[in-house]
Amino acid sequence: MNSNPKQALELLDQAISADLDQPEWRIQKADLLIGQDRFQAAIASLSNALDLSPDDPDLHAKMARVQQQVSSHEEAFYHSQEALAGFLAESDRKEKLAEARAYAADLASATLRIDQAEEILSSLDLNQLGKNGKLLPDQIHSLCLAAEIALDHNQEVKAAEISNMLVSKEIDLQSLIIHRQGNLEKAREGFVQAVEKWHKLAGEEKSFSTAVEITFGKTAQELHRWDESAKHIQHAADLASTEKRVIFELARSYVTRAEARRFAEALKAIRHAPDQSALSNEVSKSFQECIQALYQQEVDSKLIDKLKARGNAVFSPNQENAEELKRTAETPEETAALIAAFRHSRQKVFASQTALDNLQDLGKKCHPGRTNCPCAAKNQAGNSLQSSRFCPGSR
Repeated sequence: MNSNPKQALELLDQAISADLDQPEWRIQKADLLIGQDRFQAAIASLSNALDLSPDDPDLHAKMARVQQQVSSHEEAFYHSQEALAGFLAESDRKEKLAEARAYAADLASATLRIDQAEEILSSLDLNQLGKNGKLLPDQIHSLCLAAEIALDHNQEVKAAEISNMLVSKEIDLQSLIIHRQGNLEKAREGFVQAVEKWHKLAGEEKSFSTAVEITFGKTAQELHRWDESAKHIQHAADLASTEKRVIFELARSYVTRAEARRFAEALKAIRHAPDQSALSNEVSKSFQECIQALYQQEVDSKLIDKLKARGNAVFSPNQENAEELKRTAETPEETAALIAAFRHSRQKVFASQTALDNLQDLGKKCHPGRTNCPCAAKNQAGNSLQSSRFCPGSR
């Protein structure tokens, strides 16, 4: 291609005019425009190419990448799905599957389509991957994402099975599993190793950086490394400020930190708790801004309503907000937050009754060391229940 970009574009435009039915010239033009960071113009050229070749998976994959560059995550996800479907349909293109699957699954998570991410990842053949020896980077990312989703659903056995196939970047994933098994110190050591290894990678070796930073943030949070958690999630926000996943995780981190701070204050054990700023007006305002941004992006309203109710209850504890949380609480963790909300709004009778009504569920899925785990919150109501049962990690 001509070394003069302007002249090269003129030549490509001439080629396009001479052969209007040839998508290749439009693709080359898009590549040239991408190299100049003219992403919108590249999208226009790729759209024209897709009109001519709508079933080309490589073209959809390229369009997905460019759409993500301009933060059009919904469009990027659509094209990533089309690319994946195309590569699945072409028996001689299987070498592209790992990359297409990882990218589509990551974009599904980025747009908070967790069910679709799971569906995309369900096509992973764990037995076959285990026999293949060394895994490709995209296969590793897919496995990590599948394991992280399993952990979010409290499916530790499934996550551990996947983790056993992984050996390096996955130290962070393994540290979470180790922590869930009760070994906090070993988990923290693994986390530090994972972060150090990530920082040593060259820029071109770092793929899915936003997802990695979010994972680091969530892991640090569960390990009570609060400042590090905030740093990693903020870094993810710096990388992709308009991505739904980032905004949601940022909002959720504000709530988790605030809940942990209130819980620590209730126990008068604040040594390893988030600092007082976790409950500040500034953080509360930032949380509300995240919620508003998610509503504007038309994220599933039920998902956001539940997070908003938890945030309101912990940042502004009163009877009204506790009652609102009661209407949305479904999971044991949300019920735990409800008990805490009643207690912090000086409604200990309601806190005790809610704990008694949910005693069986509150004992489930307790993860040692998590300040917002169900059994820990159950003990916040302990003054009324006269219960001495504590989360193993909070003793």
